[in-house]
Amino acid sequence: AAGSGLWLAIWATSQPFLYWELMKEVCIRMPEVDFVFHGQIELKTGDARLECFNAMTSMPNVRFTGRVSRDVGAAAVNRYDVLLIPFVVNEAIHAVNPLKLWEYLATGKPVVSTPMDAVRVKDPLLIVATDSNEWVVAINRCLSGDAGEDWLVDSRIELADRFTWEDLTAMHAEVLRAHW
Repeated sequence: AAGSGLWLAIWATSQPFLYWELMKEVCIRMPEVDFVFHGQIELKTGDARLECFNAMTSMPNVRFTGRVSRDVGAAAVNRYDVLLIPFVVNEAIHAVNPLKLWEYLATGKPVVSTPMDAVRVKDPLLIVATDSNEWVVAINRCLSGDAGEDWLVDSRIELADRFTWEDLTAMHAEVLRAHW
């Protein structure tokens, strides 16, 4: 990688949902930042996303680690400066409230994500960006230092602590009861 000391992590295990074109553009526009993608990538010949992946593998600031264990992944997250959730924006994604968001917030680190209607976390705890311009601005904002202020770190952790499996299950049960 480029060796900047600025590290951003993306968990590519959700690679069918990964917004490949967006991330390619962001990586091109931010050569001073190292982007690390964790997770097994399975793209077949003819898949339009394969072109983005191939282009990204040749960038000096992009690294694909392949599959990592949960323990290794959890330890790795703590060394990154910003955590990213670059999902394709479509109808299905708007219904998603990804577990990865809560894992990321629990670290206290800044998180940038594409918009998802099911996620009700607001700026500055979660920075939502739609296109590559907004992503570059959001990442730079996170790297500027303000996003690492103690009160923000503590607020992210406290928010994540309120979303336990029990809480999420209770919320889902409430939605199901309301529709039956």
